[in-house]
Amino acid sequence: MNKYRDQLEGSSQLFRIRRLRRVVFLFLLVLAVVLAAASMAFGGASLKPAFFPLNGVVSVLVVLLFIATVAGLAFRSLEIQYAKRDSQRFLIAKASVRTASTVLVLAAILGVVLLIPFTGRALDNAIRDTRTVSVPPRGYATLSFVSSDALALTRFTRASLVIVGAPFAGTLYENWSGGRITSSPPPSEIPAVPGHPYVEYTIALRNTHASLSLDVTLVVNRQAMPELTSVVPVVFLVLAVTEGLWIAYARPIRAKYAASSIYSVRYEEAADAGERTFAEYFRGTRAPTIPGGAAPPTPVAAMPEPVPIVPALAQAPLRPPPPLPPPPPPEVLAGEPAAPDERPVSDLLEEGSKLFSDGQFEPALALFDEVLEREPTNVRGLLAGATVLLRLGRTDEALRQYDQALGFEPRNAKALAGRAKFFEGERRWAQAAEAWGKYLEVVPPDLEARMSQAEAILNTGDRAGAVRALEQALFLAPSDSRIRQRIESLTVNVPQVLSRALVASASGRPDEALVDFGLILAVDPDNVNALVGKGVALRRSGRPGEALQAFDLALAKQPGNSAALQAKGTILEERGDYKAALDVYDDLLAWNPREPEVWAIQGGLLEKVGEPEEALASYMEALKLEPGNPEWRRKADALESARKGQEAFLEELFTIEGVGPARARALLGAGYKTADALRKATEDELAGVKGMTRQIARDIYRHFHPEAAPPPPAGPAPMG
Repeated sequence: MNKYRDQLEGSSQLFRIRRLRRVVFLFLLVLAVVLAAASMAFGGASLKPAFFPLNGVVSVLVVLLFIATVAGLAFRSLEIQYAKRDSQRFLIAKASVRTASTVLVLAAILGVVLLIPFTGRALDNAIRDTRTVSVPPRGYATLSFVSSDALALTRFTRASLVIVGAPFAGTLYENWSGGRITSSPPPSEIPAVPGHPYVEYTIALRNTHASLSLDVTLVVNRQAMPELTSVVPVVFLVLAVTEGLWIAYARPIRAKYAASSIYSVRYEEAADAGERTFAEYFRGTRAPTIPGGAAPPTPVAAMPEPVPIVPALAQAPLRPPPPLPPPPPPEVLAGEPAAPDERPVSDLLEEGSKLFSDGQFEPALALFDEVLEREPTNVRGLLAGATVLLRLGRTDEALRQYDQALGFEPRNAKALAGRAKFFEGERRWAQAAEAWGKYLEVVPPDLEARMSQAEAILNTGDRAGAVRALEQALFLAPSDSRIRQRIESLTVNVPQVLSRALVASASGRPDEALVDFGLILAVDPDNVNALVGKGVALRRSGRPGEALQAFDLALAKQPGNSAALQAKGTILEERGDYKAALDVYDDLLAWNPREPEVWAIQGGLLEKVGEPEEALASYMEALKLEPGNPEWRRKADALESARKGQEAFLEELFTIEGVGPARARALLGAGYKTADALRKATEDELAGVKGMTRQIARDIYRHFHPEAAPPPPAGPAPMG
């Protein structure tokens, strides 16, 4: 139970009961350690060899766990009996029923699963060990195993030894702390040595044949710790029955005190609109008010310490009678008297609160509006109406009513909290942080509000300010692990972790790098360098799809990031999606036109897709920026030479009758881009090119194969 509630509702009897419970649990812990040590000692524990049997320890610990559970339930019963307030009894019963339900389910499942015979057989089959070894001619082999593992969770029952092949000589050594037994030759069935918990077995074999090999198979049967399927499940089932009996005992107690407990839902639904309970004060969701609806007095010189306020709240009745209606304003006194059947404002507020609890927002708002028509300065009506307006989505009107309430009571905590939550919902983080700061001036110990303020400050981009706000919260609650963990997450040395991740990724340890990148992105999701590094590490670990997602996210945050664009283009190129890769390189050059390497990469890709002219242009741009690169110069010269050769080739084609630009393009499209390619083609293959006739195909073939041309016709014979 929270320390503030202990101060508010605690009693000396409860404190004594809890101290006694801690003493009993400490005694049981010491007893468990002593019995565990004694059990291992009697079980033959030793340091050399390392053997610490847990079979007896498990039984002892499970039984002591059951005893501790029963003792805990007994102390819970005493706490309920000696608690002075219904709220305490309700909280104790509620917490114990929730815990008992969880324990009941887990204990019942474990008990049933471990008790059924199938579980024991499955465990025994799973731990069976089979080994096979082949001994070469004149060779030696040794097989070793132990009767129990180092923790005695499994134990040896019997082993089968099958030897097939050449003649052999062998010896079985059984060694334990008290001595050694040697059996020669080793038997086919090796039983466990009775009375010794830890025995080392060694089978030494020698193949005596000069040419035949020896096949040896050893099957070691083991059994799981018997206590695991006997004592342990029985205790678990008894524990489940005990928890079930406690639930049957505690449920009526919880139901009995639910209506009168300030921590129950039933009590909060019955509370008047604007009425203040300590549970709401601690959560920081409602304003601290004096019972009856009046606001606490505003200090003149300085804000009073929260300590003297708590006893005053504790002494107040849980359900105070409704306050007397305030006197009507002068204009009402001067006018006509109110109708005798007109209900008082307090009744309207109570009925509106009940309608709001039932989800009837419009009727509730009508009643609160009626209250404000009669009493425009009624702060309770303004706050109740603002709450309904928020539920109806009329946020601007709700904010206006919160501001009106603060105009009448500047230190009204409920109005300040509602205003801060409104700004949070609108994602107006700077105003939300300021609003939470004003609220905390009124309710300093509200830890949830301090954490909300820190998150709002963080969302404005002020990480240091968020850490300062969390440190103030930690000062109020040093044991709160949530605050400490949040501070640690915000104070991560991002540059150091990023450097470590990049080194790990470059050193071939992408998994370590991904852990560090995830740590950075959990603290700073917009860190583009971490996103790019994560993408590179994902690519190196063989996850290109996830890497592309990381690069796309980085480019969404920083569209011109050259590292992300280049890495994305490389992945697309590796996948064979050349068109998408070219689009990425075009974007990269649009952002970074002075990068020679990018021009060269684009040139290489254009070569792959069969665009030599554009590839040559890219290489030439790269050489303009870096003229001395020999590799790019060589590739550009090769493309230039190929272009000149193709021009000469086209000129030669055009000399053939019937070959024009259209048929030349058809030949190039069919793969005949050089004279050598045409020389290797047959006349029929050329005739199959689109738009080519048989006669033109024959002329092309004869042009590149002059030896196949027919001889010229003979002239007339000379006259004699």
